[in-house]
Amino acid sequence: MQAGIPTHLCHRPTTSPVYAHERAPFALDTVTTAAQEEALLASCSTIEEWQSAAEQLLGEQNCVLVRNRRITATYARTYLKHPKLFKWTCMAAFASHHIRLALKPFSLLGGGGGCIDPETFAARRQGGFRNAVIIKEINDAIFNDIFWAHLAYDGSAAGLARLETAIGDDQEGLPILNGFRLLDEARQLFEKEPDSEEAEEMAWEANVQILRHEQEAMVQPSFDQLKTTFSRSLSLMSTMHYHHGGRCKRALVPGSFVLYMLFQRQGEKLGSFPSITNLDHRWEWISEGILPGFRCYESDKELIQEDLEKLIAQAPRP
Repeated sequence: MQAGIPTHLCHRPTTSPVYAHERAPFALDTVTTAAQEEALLASCSTIEEWQSAAEQLLGEQNCVLVRNRRITATYARTYLKHPKLFKWTCMAAFASHHIRLALKPFSLLGGGGGCIDPETFAARRQGGFRNAVIIKEINDAIFNDIFWAHLAYDGSAAGLARLETAIGDDQEGLPILNGFRLLDEARQLFEKEPDSEEAEEMAWEANVQILRHEQEAMVQPSFDQLKTTFSRSLSLMSTMHYHHGGRCKRALVPGSFVLYMLFQRQGEKLGSFPSITNLDHRWEWISEGILPGFRCYESDKELIQEDLEKLIAQAPRP
């Protein structure tokens, strides 16, 4: 979840839902058959090979917005395949979706047709659109760094061994591996007790570990590159709301990052004005404000399935 990007999860996607998705494959119909996809994934053993496979499943893209929509839909499909385990992919789907909304105005750079040419957009990194390019790069980097592990693990008994083989003694991969080790414990407990509250808590703990890795290793280095003026504007604009329905009746909180940090902390001193690019500030907002609300939202399975299927329906086919 790319916290810090202006994100309004209470604004549910408006595209008409499509409920006939085959959830067995991860691919967005870019691999012709499930058998071909299975063959592709069976050939993977290293991190680089898994990352390459993940890219192939996105299909060819000649537009920044098309790539974003396919990443969003891939996250959504992955969650719907294993909703008890892959909480992070659900959060990532909504965050990626709203990054697209933030990037959409830049489609004017493409000269019409509503498309943003990747090379043209990347060239703007040294110009006036530098900060927007960095935000797009964060989304890509998170997909590259984390999604492959979900692809390799796939919620199966053999998945953890595939991850351990791929990561090996790579120290940078240990936070991901440790998160999935805990997730595999939850999977085993779910097999014995499908409605286990202990397994549910364990799964969330594992996903929060993955989320913390995302924020520390992927988001923070990029946020450090943002210009001060843009960073302040981003802090003021950053919000995170959730659509609550069904048995979940929580208030729509925490809303604004700045308001949460100033008024929800019961008068505690921050030492400085709240900054979304400050890891400590951002993580407090995420862990104490966002995650409780998201867990409430995610508990309404019918609602979240409907919302995610709308995101999937927005992904253009090759």
